[in-house]
Amino acid sequence: MEPLSTVTGVLTLAKSAAEISKKLDELWRTAKDRETKHQIELVLDQLHDLKRAAVALEDENRELREKLRFKSDEYKFEDPYWHHRDHPEIHLCPKCFVKKIEGPIGTASGKCLVCGEYSF
Repeated sequence: MEPLSTVTGVLTLAKSAAEISKKLDELWRTAKDRETKHQIELVLDQLHDLKRAAVALEDENRELREKLRFKSDEYKFEDPYWHHRDHPEIHLCPKCFVKKIEGPIGTASGKCLVCGEYSF
């Protein structure tokens, strides 16, 4: 789960960018000469590029946080299984855990509920 401040920051950034785009569009409509309109279009293009870059960075940030989650103290290893600290009674599939997937093992079947493989 993303921290609230990160989500709020992204929403604020998106809202600010939308407001700036709207103001630039209005300015473009009222501009009289071609050079001014051209300069406004260049700024709009740069703003769109910045918005795309912000979205890409947010996606990368989310992916990195997910990778770090599996290396944090959120999980503990008790031979031969990994367990989530909040649910120590649920065994996690070793094959899925290596792939950064939280795959619980069914208690009756002994099979992973994600990949379908039998654990040890």
